[in-house]
Amino acid sequence: MRAVLMLLVAALAGCAGQPQGCTEMAALTVVAVDTSALDLPAGTTAEVCLDDECTGVEVGADPRSSQGVWWEREIPDVETVQVSLTLRDPAGTRLWSASAPVDTEVTRPNGPGCGEWTVLPVLTATSDGRLTA
Repeated sequence: MRAVLMLLVAALAGCAGQPQGCTEMAALTVVAVDTSALDLPAGTTAEVCLDDECTGVEVGADPRSSQGVWWEREIPDVETVQVSLTLRDPAGTRLWSASAPVDTEVTRPNGPGCGEWTVLPVLTATSDGRLTA
């Protein structure tokens, strides 16, 4: 029994010096806008732009953002980006539109030595027509 215990201690001690695995599990880069302050009809669509690149999405279509806009994409490695958002009802009528410069942040979600990611804060579309961080 004593030999088994010594073997177990030696095995665990050998693992203690191993480097941490870099899973990148928390390395999510996304443009996310909370639209819950707005009274939007079902089927509202959004055109969201990061600098000069744009995409169209349905508001609330992503389960992680049931009251907002969610666009997974790489965030440029710069200090500030321009984010624009235009919301349209199902008929195509513009309901809300705003644009704002947003400061990026460099993060290390999986710890030191596992790479850096440039991320954006979650933005909010306000009822008074602003896009805020």
